[in-house]
Amino acid sequence: FAALRIMAHVGQRFHEGAPPAGAGRLATDLAIPEQPVQQILAILAQNKLLVEASGRPIGYSPSRPLESITVKDILRALRVGQGHELAVGEDASSRKVREQLDSIQRAEEQLASTMTLQDLVNGVRAAG
Repeated sequence: FAALRIMAHVGQRFHEGAPPAGAGRLATDLAIPEQPVQQILAILAQNKLLVEASGRPIGYSPSRPLESITVKDILRALRVGQGHELAVGEDASSRKVREQLDSIQRAEEQLASTMTLQDLVNGVRAAG
């Protein structure tokens, strides 16, 4: 959720032509502690969804057009390589739960693939 809020705010600033915000400004604007904001920004930049803009402090801008970054891209960046799934025993009930979780993840992926950062920015602007 925090990553989507950060990306929507960065995208909105970009869309409005405002200067790129750094971690401190994003933390203040979004009422999120600065350390998690810094961690999320590093992951998003590492996954080439954001680029660092020169200046003091360093600010962040979308790495490509807003309509070409999907919610799926953002979620994947935060999930891939972030810890390991706990090994559990396999039985009939665990297989059923796994099937249901897989179904939920497929539905999420389908919707997240069609929703872009531009859609998030448009939604924030309409609410704001």
